[in-house]
Amino acid sequence: MNRSIVLSHRMPTRKSTAGLTLIELAIVLIIMGTIASILLPTLTSTVKRGKMSEARSVLYAVRDEIIGYAVNHNNTLPDNATQIGSPNDPWGREVSYRRASALEGKDLCDVQALDG
Repeated sequence: MNRSIVLSHRMPTRKSTAGLTLIELAIVLIIMGTIASILLPTLTSTVKRGKMSEARSVLYAVRDEIIGYAVNHNNTLPDNATQIGSPNDPWGREVSYRRASALEGKDLCDVQALDG
């Protein structure tokens, strides 16, 4: 077999490039966008549930602070949130507290006083 004949029938080879073509890049972006659109609602709801759980914990802590204040101050409620430490909710806002006017001057441990 003649060597020159074999060489003449070779297919031209493509030069090796180290990058992606525009079509390959577009396909990757479409796949990533699809995955993100599937996962984003799940991630958002998980973050919301986490914040709500943290908010519940903050409110329980505020409740405990109010009870502790009442125990240490002759069974009276604090006037405002600064007397219990002014905690912040998970969204960074200060928890507001207002004493109910129906409980003004009443002993919180006296059940008969609270009924009337």
